[in-house]
Amino acid sequence: RDTGKYYSSMPDEIEVTEGKIVWEQTVGVPANADEKIKGAHRTISVLTFMQPKYNYLYVRVQDKDTNTIYSTSPLGILIATIDPDIKLDRSNTLHVLQLVGPRQFIYSRVDLNGGYEQVGYSAQKSRPVLKKDNEGEVYVAGGEIASAGNTPDHPQHVESSQPAASDGPKVSDRPPGFPTVPGGQ
Repeated sequence: RDTGKYYSSMPDEIEVTEGKIVWEQTVGVPANADEKIKGAHRTISVLTFMQPKYNYLYVRVQDKDTNTIYSTSPLGILIATIDPDIKLDRSNTLHVLQLVGPRQFIYSRVDLNGGYEQVGYSAQKSRPVLKKDNEGEVYVAGGEIASAGNTPDHPQHVESSQPAASDGPKVSDRPPGFPTVPGGQ
């Protein structure tokens, strides 16, 4: 609402960069979806983005026809030794299983509006993998659901349409060689 008060600050520069697309697919919205979106298309992209300390995996859900981005959400740290396992189920929900640490995995499900949920998995006895059954449903085979103590940097279960605050880099993180602001970071 307009308060009639205006504030100004010193100008600052920001850099917006595109991550590296590692997987992308355009899918249709199923007929059993909400009437507002039924028949539309979504392009789902899985991207990596290198930060000073870690490589992060993100997912972007967009409608390229209307130039609408529904979400860009961080899925977590990506360890480069194993490519993320990525599958779509019969309702075009995205399933991603990624290595985030020694024997630690994060399983994410992302819907066509960008909402997501995550569960931590541990590979103490067997490594988890994504499988697809005869009906087109995707599930995790192997591994064990991690207790909260086994994955301190990631919650055991997150249901959100917005990324968790602990996921991804902080706004204050600066690329190597980037100048600091006097009196601050």
